[in-house]
This record gives sequence, C-alpha cells and structure tokens, in this order.
Amino acid sequence: MNRKTSLFGEEMTMAEAVSLIINRQINELVLRCIKTDEVRHYYDIAVIGYGETAYSILGGGLSGRDFVSPEELKDNPFKKIIVQEPKRIAPSRGCRAVACRKMPFGGRA
Repeated sequence: MNRKTSLFGEEMTMAEAVSLIINRQINELVLRCIKTDEVRHYYDIAVIGYGETAYSILGGGLSGRDFVSPEELKDNPFKKIIVQEPKRIAPSRGCRAVACRKMPFGGRA
C-alpha cells in the first residue's frame, strides 16, 4: 500500500490512512464505553490482520489475545500518540472558525 491518498486534507500512504481510520474507530468505541469514572464492558473488540492466514494484530500488553475489552484497550495502548485535527466550530457573528483539538490514540500509527 505505497499509493498516496489524501485524508482530512493531508497527503499520506494508503497504509497510513487505513491505520488512522482504524485507530479513530477503536478510540471511538472505547470513548463510548466511558461513563463517569469507569469504562463499561459493553462489548469485546478484535483487530484482525490477514495475509496467508488471519491473526490478531494487537500488540504490546495485549499481544497474542484475540478479543479484549474496551478497558483493556484503554489501559494498554500499543503506542500512545497525540494528533491534532481540525474541528469545525459553529459560526458566530458571521465568523467561520476552525480550531484544532488534540486526540489521544493508542495503536499503530
């Protein structure tokens, strides 16, 4: 996947774009489980890679596991990075504004 693509206005390889999209989805799944101070176990999550065979691509403390809970994903990031992405905010007084928000991601990026 060395082909280039544009995602959120940024040039990147297809592999980087897929990685970013998957990391955002996993982050969203974990965030949806956080209520007050706890991470609720609403579902189990598996991240599967494939080539000649299918295999779990979870790394770090979750290496070798097939299914993990959202709390385990939150507590065991493979690599923690902070990305800034533009966030549109509602226009006020005729101004159109874009702010950046920092979002933590675990996973491969």
